[in-house]
Amino acid sequence: MGIKGHINIRTISRLDSLLIICRLASLFNKLVKNQMLIQKSLFITLCLSRIFLTFFFWMAGLFGIFNFNVIVDEMITVGLPWPVLFAIGTILCQLTGSALVIFNFAGSGWIGSIMLIVFTLLTIPLGHPFWTFSEPERTKEFHIVLEHITVIGGLMMSAILSGYKR
Repeated sequence: MGIKGHINIRTISRLDSLLIICRLASLFNKLVKNQMLIQKSLFITLCLSRIFLTFFFWMAGLFGIFNFNVIVDEMITVGLPWPVLFAIGTILCQLTGSALVIFNFAGSGWIGSIMLIVFTLLTIPLGHPFWTFSEPERTKEFHIVLEHITVIGGLMMSAILSGYKR
């Protein structure tokens, strides 16, 4: 304080500077916390999307483990040679591909995505050849093929995002 009751200009500018610094520090702290929340939300969203995207594959793989004979019968139905070998390969592809996509070990999620893309593409002519059916079965099988193509699109996005750095 300067002369009786008057505030010195140097004191005001120091107080203002200190107040501005405190406010900036507070804003920066909020920004950092908000950015951390955004990063955490993005990570959780990516993990959940990988689990949901591969849900059908890992559930089918687990079903195959506990109902192996059913999978072998499916291989026989579609006319594949060595049905036991193809059943084992199917289950391994579904579970390994799903695990690689979900956990993205060392950025290897793209390999799992490609495994599941190839598997899904092969199921179209082998398991859902809609062009060989007459109506209304043709339309039902065609809709399954469209769903397969949609899943392939999601797996393509997953392959691209597997290299995403958090």
